[in-house]
Amino acid sequence: MNIGKKITELRLLNGIKSITALSKISGLSQSYISQIENGTRKCPLESLNSICEALNISMSDFFKDAELSKKQLEYINVIKLAESFGITTKDLEQLIQIIAKTKGYNAWELEL
Repeated sequence: MNIGKKITELRLLNGIKSITALSKISGLSQSYISQIENGTRKCPLESLNSICEALNISMSDFFKDAELSKKQLEYINVIKLAESFGITTKDLEQLIQIIAKTKGYNAWELEL
């Protein structure tokens, strides 16, 4: 796995267009992140953890899939946003079921 490439992909999928913006969010220097993304510097776990937090992804999810789709990343962001408001995954599932019923769908038949 190319860690620098994965960071770049996740940054762009998150709508963070520049290394400067990621630098501000993560607290790491712009040149340091640039070197990691370009593969000229190794990324220690502590730095990767800061980058993952800035990208709203856990380190286990970072290493789990070779590539996260934009849809998967959107789901992760929605779940994290809901959690920030104290909404649990179970609450989200119930909300989906309610919405599905009002639209005439069986929630478990939907492609979530």
